[in-house]
Formats: sequence, structure tokens, C-alpha cells
Amino acid sequence: STFREVITFGGIRWVAQLEGLLRFQLDRILIAHFVGFALVGPYHLASMLVTRIMMLPQMLISSLVPASAEIHDTHRDVLLDRLYRDGTRYVMMLAAPLLAFLMCAIESILKVWLGDVDANAVKAVYWMAPTFLVMSTARVATARAVGIGRPDIQMKTGIVQGTVNVLVSLALVRTLGFIVPLVATLVCASGSTACLLVWVSRLL
Repeated sequence: STFREVITFGGIRWVAQLEGLLRFQLDRILIAHFVGFALVGPYHLASMLVTRIMMLPQMLISSLVPASAEIHDTHRDVLLDRLYRDGTRYVMMLAAPLLAFLMCAIESILKVWLGDVDANAVKAVYWMAPTFLVMSTARVATARAVGIGRPDIQMKTGIVQGTVNVLVSLALVRTLGFIVPLVATLVCASGSTACLLVWVSRLL
């Protein structure tokens, strides 16, 4: 029974992480197929910059899963609630200024790094940074859900987000072009984040 629970838990976590990985890869595929392979480069560049700058908040979040699990096992709900509130606040205190700096400095960064400013990469950063900021509001909630043994919450909201994202992108990318996957990701991420926060709040 314990072994089955471990396998089930690990399988759900694997599906959730795979969904997150595929979501951004599918955007690249859609851009390459419907808009042009040349625009995959600017998208990848923007994604790399935003992902790298979010490594510091992510390091903080990674420690919250075992902490949430330990506190949950000892039935210290008040401490778990405090970890959730304080953790969310600290993550946002890190993520918001980092992403704001990237948005403000992206043209200078590209000029120093590449010697030129790619307008599409700048546009992608302007859409990706708010997307990552929105998702950051639910990072601690996700860690809490996983820590208390409910990784299915992350998996289900992620699958819905990814599915709707792809459908919206497929419907509009032919006519509106490069910007569609970026806008669709922001809109769908906002919706799934709100659902996840509501779902986790009901566990409090």
C-alpha cells in the first residue's frame, strides 16, 4: 500500500512537471509551424532570460515542499498557514523586482550581450515576465499542496491550462501571428493560477 502511494505520488508529480515543460515547447512548435522558424530564436532567447532571472525565487520555493510535508505530518496547521503566507510574500518580493528590472533593462541587456536589439525578443519578454509573475503567486500554494500530499491539484490545473492554451493558440496564431502564444499563455496562466489558489485555500 505504501509503495503504491509512493508510485502514485511520483507519477502525478512527473506528469505535472512534464506538462509544464511541454507547454513552453509547444509554443515554440506553434511559432515555427505557423509563423516562421526564424521567430523561434527570439522566443527562446526571451524564455531563457526570464527563466534564468527566476532561478533565485525558485530556489526558495524548492525548500518549501519538504518543510510543508514535515509541518503537515505534525499537524501544526497554524505554522503551515504562516509558512504559506510568509512564503508567498517573500517569493513575490523577489520575483516582482527581478522581473521589473528585466522588462526595463531588456533592450540594454540585448545590446550589450548580442550587439543588437531584437524587437521580437523584447516583445516576448514583455509578455513572458507578467506571465511568470502571475504564476509566482501560486508557487508557494503549489509547494504546500504537494507537501500535504495533493500533487493532483498542480497536475489538473496545469493540464487544463496547457490544453486551453494550445487550443486558443491554434485558433488565432494563423491570423494574429507571433504574439498569440504569448498572450494565450498569460491569459491561461492567470486563469489556472486563480483556480489553483482557490482550490488550495479550501484546504486551509
